[in-house]
Amino acid sequence: IWRVEIVGNEDVGTVEIECALASSGLSVGCFSPSLDLSVIKTHFLQENRGISWVGIYIRGTTAYVEVREATKDSAEEATDGLCNLVAATDGVIERINVIAGRAVVAQGTTVREGELLISGIYKAATGLRTTRAEGQVFARCEATLNVHQTFANEEKRYGKGFSEEIFLEFFGKKIKLFKKFGKIAAEYDIIKRKEQIVLFGEIALPIFIERSEVLPYTVYEAPLSEDEAVRMAFSRLRTEMAARFRETEIVAEQIYGEWTENGYLLTCRVEYITDIALPLTYDSETNGG
Repeated sequence: IWRVEIVGNEDVGTVEIECALASSGLSVGCFSPSLDLSVIKTHFLQENRGISWVGIYIRGTTAYVEVREATKDSAEEATDGLCNLVAATDGVIERINVIAGRAVVAQGTTVREGELLISGIYKAATGLRTTRAEGQVFARCEATLNVHQTFANEEKRYGKGFSEEIFLEFFGKKIKLFKKFGKIAAEYDIIKRKEQIVLFGEIALPIFIERSEVLPYTVYEAPLSEDEAVRMAFSRLRTEMAARFRETEIVAEQIYGEWTENGYLLTCRVEYITDIALPLTYDSETNGG
C-alpha cells in the first residue's frame, strides 16, 4: 500500500482515522495480499465509536477508505430495545419531530432534566403498543460560562533534548538510523514527527522518516498586563464556547467582564437551541412513563 485515501469524514479528523486504521492493521507500507479487510473493519469500528460504518477498497497500491460518522442517536449507549426519549437538560420546547412513539410535551412547554418527552407506548386499534421512541425535540436552553484569567500565564520553556531516535520506515519495517541518550529530566515531553518521502514534490513513496525526541521543560509564570489578561480571557471564552456549543444554534449571548483582586473575570450567559432528546430504555412490562 503506497497511499491511503479517506473520504466521508467531517467531525472526525483524518489524522485520527489514519491512526485508528494503522492500529487496526492498515497503513502505508502494508503488504496488501496479506490484509484481512473484514478483521480490519471490525476492529476499527469497535475502537471508534464516532464512526458507524466503514468501507475499504484496494485498487493497485491505493487503499480507498469511506466512512460514515455516527449520529447523535447512534452514539448513545441505548440499545436496540424499547426506549423513551427524555430531556437531557432543562429547556423550553421549540419544535418536535416524532418518528416513532407518542409526544407527551408540546411547543412552549417548560421541561426539566430527565422529564419524559416522547413515550415508546402509544395507543393503537388493538390496544396499547410498545416501540422504540425516535425523534428530535428542540428546546431553548440557557447556560452560563465563567472564565477567570489571572495576571500571570503558565508557559513551558523547553531545554535541549536529552534523547533522540530516528527511524527509517519502509513497507511497515523500521530501521534505526540514529540514537542519542542524555540525562533524564524531572519533567519532559516526548515529541514525535513522521514525514513521508515525496519525490519531485509529486510522487509519494511508502517510506517515512520518524523522529522521536525527548525535550525537558520548566514551567514558569509569564506576567500579563491588564490588556493581555483581557485578550487572553476572551480567547479562552471563544475556545470554550466553540467546544460547548458546536452542535447548537446560539440565539442570544450576554458577556460581562469585571476586575478581580488578581485578574479578570468574564461571565457569558448563552441562550441556545439544541436537540435535548436522550434515549432511556424501559421494560415492556412497565408503562414506559
